[in-house]
Amino acid sequence: MPSIWSGLDTGFPKIDGNDSTEAKLMAVQDYLYMLVEELGHTLRNLDMARNMNKASLARFTEPIYGRIADNAGNITELSIKADGIAARVSNAEGDLTELSIKADGIISRVSSAEGNITALSIKADGIISRVSSAEGAISVVSQKADRIDWVGASGTDASNFTMTARMASLVSSSIDFTGFVTVHSLSEYGTTTIDGSRITSGVITGATLKSVAPNTQVWIREGGVEIYDGWGWLAGGLRYDTNGGGFTESPTRVFLYTTPGNALKIETYGANLSIEAKGGMVYAMGGWSFWGANVVGLPEPSGD
Repeated sequence: MPSIWSGLDTGFPKIDGNDSTEAKLMAVQDYLYMLVEELGHTLRNLDMARNMNKASLARFTEPIYGRIADNAGNITELSIKADGIAARVSNAEGDLTELSIKADGIISRVSSAEGNITALSIKADGIISRVSSAEGAISVVSQKADRIDWVGASGTDASNFTMTARMASLVSSSIDFTGFVTVHSLSEYGTTTIDGSRITSGVITGATLKSVAPNTQVWIREGGVEIYDGWGWLAGGLRYDTNGGGFTESPTRVFLYTTPGNALKIETYGANLSIEAKGGMVYAMGGWSFWGANVVGLPEPSGD
């Protein structure tokens, strides 16, 4: 068997037309055995320092640059260095895609001739994606291990949404929900449901409820109910306070009142009306008058 490549040249099978097919195959088979043995020997003993010259060896440690272009204006560029890989692909219309790969992360950027840009940054501590348009609109999503942030902006308007393990915060000039909303309590039993214009809940604390009609407004505040006319002036209400006193009132009181110029009317329809003061007196100051089908006479006020 040969031990050098020259032996493969001298041992190349000699075949002529007088040989049988079987003899030809045997000759080729013997040569293949020699070729496999010599090739295995060469590869096992290959050494880059002894079998390659310095110029060829240096080409494996220098940066690699490549560029391919065609007549249509398409260009692809590739750069391989010790600190990373960079690729760039563009076309004649002005569209461009760029990719950078380094030890600390990956950055990609895609842009169009119209000015629209999408960028993505991937690093060990998180991912950031950014999409912008030529008109100035922009959306950014930032994801890290402990939080996610969404930002959408256009001109002077912006919306922000932040979510962590214990908190979710949404800030926007207008928030539109579509669907049936159920809010569950984490500290006490109970839920609040919102379905269109209907809200079902339990106890609402520290809130001011305002109902607006064409000619009146009703406000429910802490301590009472206030009724306003169409111009926003207080007309009356129902209130609890501790400002009572004197001969006819106790210090604590619940009373129905009107402001000057507004009458107070209590009306029943097809039923009796009774005013009772159990354990006390009914006082009427300023005089009274009654009319109807069954008026029961009362003594005139004493004026005390």
